[in-house]
Amino acid sequence: MKWVEVLARYFLALWFLICVVDGWGVILFDVYLTGEPVTLFLSTLVNTTWFWIFLKIVQTIGTASLLFNYKPALGLALITPISAGMCLFYFFILTDFAIIGVMIIIATIILGRAYSKSYEPLLMSHPWRGEK
Repeated sequence: MKWVEVLARYFLALWFLICVVDGWGVILFDVYLTGEPVTLFLSTLVNTTWFWIFLKIVQTIGTASLLFNYKPALGLALITPISAGMCLFYFFILTDFAIIGVMIIIATIILGRAYSKSYEPLLMSHPWRGEK
């Protein structure tokens, strides 16, 4: 694996690890490590407890997968939709973090290319369908 791919994987893993630790801190201990949410969007997500827990479970699995390099293509697939939402949030609401959004997009593209062989079976025709 190229050093740029390793760097991209660890960047995403560490950024999401911050999100995971902060999210579980709020859920389990009502402690805000990165500060209480100041936007309506984020405070609504946090207050929708069932969704916030589900989001943190998915983030935890994806982050652990990338961090420990265990099935990293699955980890990337899990966190990509979350990354897209985070980037939109950074670009339109929390604009001070727009550069982090750009870095998330670049790291996701790098890893998507690196793990493209793992995603090929998802894009193939189903074997039980007859060729036309």
